[in-house]
Amino acid sequence: MPTNLQFPECVFNLFSLFWSRRSWIFGSAAAGTTFALLAAIVHRPDWQATQAMLIRDVAIASISVPGQFLDADSRKAAQEMVVELANSPPVVASALKRMGTPAQRDNPNWPTTREVEEVARKIEIRAPQGAEFGSTEMFYLLVQQPG
Repeated sequence: MPTNLQFPECVFNLFSLFWSRRSWIFGSAAAGTTFALLAAIVHRPDWQATQAMLIRDVAIASISVPGQFLDADSRKAAQEMVVELANSPPVVASALKRMGTPAQRDNPNWPTTREVEEVARKIEIRAPQGAEFGSTEMFYLLVQQPG
């Protein structure tokens, strides 16, 4: 697309346009920067803790390969037991008691039943990506906390 403006003349026109609109440009930049700083200060990011786990059947001595399950049903049953244990109130309460602040750990009434239930809802156990739960010996324990 041909133009009849010379390069230096185009640059001069661009700078003069910028200079004539400087209050709009700097005002927008200042407002955007202020908004970004406020959002960074106020926003509390979500966090997630993930732990990969491997479940092995070492209790049965009559299997051919030590540490492996006889069949998928026994592996799935063992993993479902882990899910039930991870979400059980005594286990969650014990974990909270160990992880709490010193003031909380010394308080015999902490954690409350409500706090234990809230944390238990945030515990999730998943299979590895693309696998069905119980089809592999590996699974992930996740705990998520909104900001």
